[in-house]
Amino acid sequence: MPEPAGADPGAPVPAPPRPGPVALVVVLVSALVAAAARLPATGTALRPDESGYTLVARAWSPTAESPFGRYWVDRPPTLVLAFRLADLVPGGHGIRWFGVVAALLAVLVAGLVGREVLARVRPDATPGRASMVVALTALTAAAFVATPQIDLQLTKGELLALPVLLASVWLVLRAVRTGSVPAALVAGVLAGLAPGLKQSLVGAAVFGLALLLLERLGGRLDTRGLVRLGGAFVAGGATPVVGTLVWALVAGVRLGALWESVVGIRGQAVGVIAGGPLGNVLRRAAELALATVTTGLALVLLALLVHVVRQGRRSSPLARAALVMAVVDGLALLLGGFFRLPYLFAMVPSAVLTVALLLAAAPAGGRVGRLVPPGLVAVVVASAAFSGVGWVRDLGRFERPPVAVMAGRAIGAVSQPGDSLTAVLGNADLQYSSGLPSPYEYLWSLPSRVRDPDLIELAGVLRGPDAPTWVVTVYDIRAVQGARAADDLDAALAGRYVDVGPVCGGRHLWRRADRPRPDPVRDCAGLRRGFGQP
Repeated sequence: MPEPAGADPGAPVPAPPRPGPVALVVVLVSALVAAAARLPATGTALRPDESGYTLVARAWSPTAESPFGRYWVDRPPTLVLAFRLADLVPGGHGIRWFGVVAALLAVLVAGLVGREVLARVRPDATPGRASMVVALTALTAAAFVATPQIDLQLTKGELLALPVLLASVWLVLRAVRTGSVPAALVAGVLAGLAPGLKQSLVGAAVFGLALLLLERLGGRLDTRGLVRLGGAFVAGGATPVVGTLVWALVAGVRLGALWESVVGIRGQAVGVIAGGPLGNVLRRAAELALATVTTGLALVLLALLVHVVRQGRRSSPLARAALVMAVVDGLALLLGGFFRLPYLFAMVPSAVLTVALLLAAAPAGGRVGRLVPPGLVAVVVASAAFSGVGWVRDLGRFERPPVAVMAGRAIGAVSQPGDSLTAVLGNADLQYSSGLPSPYEYLWSLPSRVRDPDLIELAGVLRGPDAPTWVVTVYDIRAVQGARAADDLDAALAGRYVDVGPVCGGRHLWRRADRPRPDPVRDCAGLRRGFGQP
């Protein structure tokens, strides 16, 4: 939509009418539904990533060569801090409760985003339009957060950062409308905080910078306003980065080691992924593409592209900034190479912005133009509701512990104080559920494959004084790491370990010969009976 006629550079835009009570009820109910959809996850076993991050957080003791000490992970300290705080919640599912809160806050903030978008696009809006924009924007956010097609169990950086990203978008919009430097500063802090939860979540930073520059080019901001708001936004964005660097220096962590953990490994990891089995990558990419379509996310973002193209030079800075944000987030998702479903949460702020923008800009006359934006919302909500019915029907299946968790518990049940366990190439949920520490620093496959490709470090651990009591293999080492790594691992095991045999889930178990222990229950049926599962 073009600039409002007669807009003066730097002049604050008045706030739109407050949404009515019905709209506020819709926002609140949407937020509660989004939170409630994640409540069943607070009673189910943690997934591998959640388990691994929790173990890293519990053992967090930084050294010069490792930001986290005992275990090495390619994630920022902010994420590990979030898991450490979550671990303080009784019950062992604190991170899932954090996910419930994140879902609730994301929907509430989405309503605020809708109101600010309306103030920018149509400052003379009627109370009825204000109510519609706010309510439907929040409803859209709730549908994306609560759809089982993305993930209703796993809580990681993508979900935790969602309210942070949306809050940054809201505040930078508010800063442009009011000229508020504090709002721009806090927006920058939040934009800089998001990559601390997942490195690729730069969308809010990109949106804020793009919006400020485009508003200046469009004449909505004068140079002085750009310097004031842009400077505050950049300063805020730098604050979490500087804070992390200061922490590293105080904790005695080498900045090079911090860089390797947060940034340096990413390029090597992409190479390892590309060199691995192509079938797994293509399968995950296909699942991600399908979810992008079936959730309505692709349709919403396509509508944004069509809107900007049709408006051409008359398109608003807000619309173009939203498109830039969507493109950058999409590229970050694709370049990551893993194609996990929760990565789609990174695209939700762009989708929320799009829906708010199209609802606010819809013409009062003309049936097609007026009905398309609510139609997009209807598609997104219907998709979430339809998939939710199937998810509720299969809820019992989701509540069963994975075989890795049951196997870990079985090993832990026959272990003694001082025992330890190492899962070769990582199986963090098995490690976590066993209750046993690992003397090997890698809890995931990818860091191990990148930093210990020939498993020389692992073989040294198995031959050393702190060799684990139990060793579990999940993968075909010869196929994944090559003949050299497999032969070295076999030699280390043969010289010191007893072959216990296969365990549930295709895993294989070894025990140190000098640590006699009863054999754990190893078949899946026996494990399910032991843990009260059908």
